[in-house]
Amino acid sequence: KKRAVGSATDTDKVLKIIAGSKKGVGTAAIMQKTGYNQKKIANIIYRLRKQKKIKSVDKGVYTKL
Repeated sequence: KKRAVGSATDTDKVLKIIAGSKKGVGTAAIMQKTGYNQKKIANIIYRLRKQKKIKSVDKGVYTKL
């Protein structure tokens, strides 16, 4: 499956939502804004945390580093 040049990935979309929040955003809010399921969001969050792009401020609440 080819992507259009410059189109945001699912990870980019989630990171943008997290970056747009001052106090952090929870997985439920991400689910609501993206329409992605819990498993997909959990995988994206895991990947972003491994890349040190986000951190957990509380259980299920994340902010951009």
